[in-house]
Amino acid sequence: AYLNRAIMREKLGDQEGAIADCNMAIKLNMFSDDAYGLRGYLRFQAKEYHDAIEDYNKALKINPENKRILMSRAITWYEMKKYPEALEDYTAVLKVDSTYAYAYYNRALLRSEIGDVNNAIQDFDQVLEMNPDNILIYFNRGLLKITRGLITTFLKVYQYTRIS
Repeated sequence: AYLNRAIMREKLGDQEGAIADCNMAIKLNMFSDDAYGLRGYLRFQAKEYHDAIEDYNKALKINPENKRILMSRAITWYEMKKYPEALEDYTAVLKVDSTYAYAYYNRALLRSEIGDVNNAIQDFDQVLEMNPDNILIYFNRGLLKITRGLITTFLKVYQYTRIS
């Protein structure tokens, strides 16, 4: 009951009340990954990233294969600019559910941001297999292929000018 009320309070903009209800739900059932997950989400919304990570960690200790919480923690790591941790969580989601396009998409974006272009393209390819009508994925993959081509061309020119 407290967890459901927390969800409604969050929807009504009562973050403080929602957190209080999550705290009560956890007090009544300290093995509720959903209660820790929701409280983590509320803390994320308040930009309390370290507290959100703590709650997500507690939730994942209870249910290590909760892909929703793994995704939430990955997004929180990303906001904290802890890219290796975010990448690890996106990969963990895909070990739980290899058809979860959103995890491939987010991992592709992160990989492209950190310069892992070839793996980012592979992730976009996976997303396209699942969502072939999404033009944004073609666009992002195309940009990466152009980038990869420019880097390759630059390296060839640089190598040629060093030899000459």
